[in-house]
Amino acid sequence: MVEENSIFNLYHRVQKRIVENIRRMAEPYEFNRGELHVLMRLIKGGDGITQKEILEDLPISKSTLSKTVNNLAQKGFLRKEVDPEDKRATRIYLTEKGKGTEDVLNEIGEKVEKVMLRGFSEKEKGELTGYLEELLNNLESR
Repeated sequence: MVEENSIFNLYHRVQKRIVENIRRMAEPYEFNRGELHVLMRLIKGGDGITQKEILEDLPISKSTLSKTVNNLAQKGFLRKEVDPEDKRATRIYLTEKGKGTEDVLNEIGEKVEKVMLRGFSEKEKGELTGYLEELLNNLESR
């Protein structure tokens, strides 16, 4: 059994609180957490990609992504087009409305980060960044 204050358990608790904060801050904009991640992926990484490419970057299931993409399309934030070179693939593009969410998404991210790092010195923030990068490298090189 994992101890309550183990690094794994603490990480899980931190992640849960981050998700709760994002959800709360996104409520006024009528986004759910999954929609925020998909929109941010398209804004930061470029659009015109397939759902398969999005799945490579986000930790969500194929069915959840499909529902999320359909919801965002219905809300007018993105559009789907059949790939002219591969008729089996659908490419996803941001609409003008979708592109207009960048400032809101950045604001939510900045607010969550500000809350998370309240009381940290610049040195501590740098150290934490280094530790997180090292954790990520370890997990990616398994």
